[in-house]
Amino acid sequence: MKSLEELANWSSTDLPSLLTQVILTEVEEAARARRFGRSLVSINEDLVRTKGRSIVFYRRGTLTAAAVQEGATPGGNTITYSPYTLTVSKYAVCAKITQEAIDGSNLDLIRDTIKEAGIALADKEDNVILDCLIGEESTITIEAVSAVDGGTTSLGHSPVTYLELTTGGQTLTVDYYNGVVVAGDTANAFTVSYYWSDRTNYVDAATEGTFAYVDIINTANVIRGKKWEPDFMLVHPDQMHMLLKNSQFIDASKYGAREPLLRGEIGQISNIRVLVSTNMTTGNAMIISSKRSAKLAIKRHVDLKRWDNPSTDSIELYFYMEYGAQVTDEDAVCLLVGGGNITVT
Repeated sequence: MKSLEELANWSSTDLPSLLTQVILTEVEEAARARRFGRSLVSINEDLVRTKGRSIVFYRRGTLTAAAVQEGATPGGNTITYSPYTLTVSKYAVCAKITQEAIDGSNLDLIRDTIKEAGIALADKEDNVILDCLIGEESTITIEAVSAVDGGTTSLGHSPVTYLELTTGGQTLTVDYYNGVVVAGDTANAFTVSYYWSDRTNYVDAATEGTFAYVDIINTANVIRGKKWEPDFMLVHPDQMHMLLKNSQFIDASKYGAREPLLRGEIGQISNIRVLVSTNMTTGNAMIISSKRSAKLAIKRHVDLKRWDNPSTDSIELYFYMEYGAQVTDEDAVCLLVGGGNITVT
């Protein structure tokens, strides 16, 4: 197969179709090396082969067995299915390569540009998957005069995954689990903006501002109590040091050759693989059962549109993907909150 050296011989007409496949291959390889979110969800490609932009998944209920007396008829159990509709969205990135770069046969520049496109697509996909798993809702801004109720203000949602003081010059103590802030200066009004999660399962850190081993076990046991086995934990880099100091933590360098590492994987704790990502909100962690937690529905794999743009004297490469992610089993996801700073100024 021809390589990117063909770029040195581009004409003002379209790219050769063979070269298009080379570029797509390079983009996909760059994305594959970068992404890790797909390991946390189940992949569905039914929409690739059909019309439509949404697909319905069904969460299967359970049956219960019971003791039966001789000659008696077992009680009736009707298995139930809960529908979840997942709708895909379109994501894109544009890479521009100037005619000067082409004329100069700067193959490293060209290859790096295409690689960066793959990295951008992978980062966006991981962000979409993690946003889906965290269940993070949009920023809400509230204004409050804390003196009205003794300095305590309820935010109206919980758990809170991120909070920022926008006006007021206050020092706030934040209860992320209950969605409450306490102002140090009860005489002054203040404004905060915050994110919150709509996940059903969440656990409060036993000691605010710290993740301890018992917190991780309590969070994992929420999933185990729902009859699923947790296999991944995600944390923000700010909380990584809490794990590295724990005697129960097994560093990834001690794995040996058992299994390939995922990007961002730093080790294991309680048989749960730990991933670190800036896409997680600081002060929080999340434990999931990846086989059950969520679906990633792919409608369109990486696709390329190309344009010889005379106005900028450059070749413009537009890369597109279409996909969507959604939690399909709340029982398989649990948040651990309150492990970050508990004061905001």
